[in-house]
Amino acid sequence: MTVKTEAELNTDFADGFRTITAAQLRDFVDSKFSIGGIMSCQDVLSAAITTSYAAFTFFTNSTDTKGVNEDLAQGLYTIQAGADGSYVVDVSMGIVANFNGWVQIAIVKNSSNLIFGQRRKRTFVLAEAGSLDIVGGTQLAAGDTIGLAIRSNIPGNINIEDATFRVGRL
Repeated sequence: MTVKTEAELNTDFADGFRTITAAQLRDFVDSKFSIGGIMSCQDVLSAAITTSYAAFTFFTNSTDTKGVNEDLAQGLYTIQAGADGSYVVDVSMGIVANFNGWVQIAIVKNSSNLIFGQRRKRTFVLAEAGSLDIVGGTQLAAGDTIGLAIRSNIPGNINIEDATFRVGRL
């Protein structure tokens, strides 16, 4: 089965209306359902963060990936050929800061471009749990990467109770 773009599917079904094959139907199902993935982590103690944006590299698990390649070590998804299009992105984190100050997360496209309006900042009190969440979206092409970046106003450590980073093609 092949993940295909909307244009490729239109060609299969509009141009070949009377000659649709079982393989084309399989490609349609594979292309229209569940393109994306979920990265997560739980109970990460003493994750170091600085005052400059750095990649969120604390993920330990990946599930349900299709049409994207995940790189847990870098916290990135790379869009595969045929899986380009509009993507919904959501991030949810429960953290405890080991300092008084703010922590900010941002969705990052192609490792350097912050996506406008898709970042969250929260002030934390030493040792109190809090959450950071983002729901957003962007256009992604084959070969594009999407990940997270994190920073704080004070260099220090956080404990990550849970974090989930999910992308899915619309």
